[in-house]
Amino acid sequence: MKLTIAAALICAAGAANALSCIPPDPAASFQRAAEAEESYAVLFGTFRFDPIDLPGMEQTNDPNYRPPSAQARFSGQGLGAAGFAPTSDRSVTIQPLCFGPWCGNMTPNLPTLAFVRVGPDGHYTVEADPCGGWVFPNPSLETVRAVEACMRGEACEPEGFPRRR
Repeated sequence: MKLTIAAALICAAGAANALSCIPPDPAASFQRAAEAEESYAVLFGTFRFDPIDLPGMEQTNDPNYRPPSAQARFSGQGLGAAGFAPTSDRSVTIQPLCFGPWCGNMTPNLPTLAFVRVGPDGHYTVEADPCGGWVFPNPSLETVRAVEACMRGEACEPEGFPRRR
């Protein structure tokens, strides 16, 4: 009986420490990127990299931990005034971010919609956080079209995502 009670207490403590994220919304990410001081590009395609270069969705108790970045090769399309159009392959740094003990990650070679920070030197960096606010793996066609609508200044709300008030 003591073992059962101890196990229940351990499980309850673990649940209290779980990461709680608002579901990522590409329309909200578009608005955040548009309002940011930094420059952003919106890419849709695949990021090729060795998954061993990223730490994974690991947990750490070190509040100062900054996971190592990885270099990826992006192939696909970039968002412009006319929508997504083919763009040249480019090098992109993937920088995982941590929220407390939870760190973000990306999956290589998977169709991905990503909001990518463009540095002053023109280098692209995608920040992968554990809640997925800048990275949307395997987006639906409706989501891709909704981001194009945002770019055109039309209603900026992907189908299937809740409206934020």
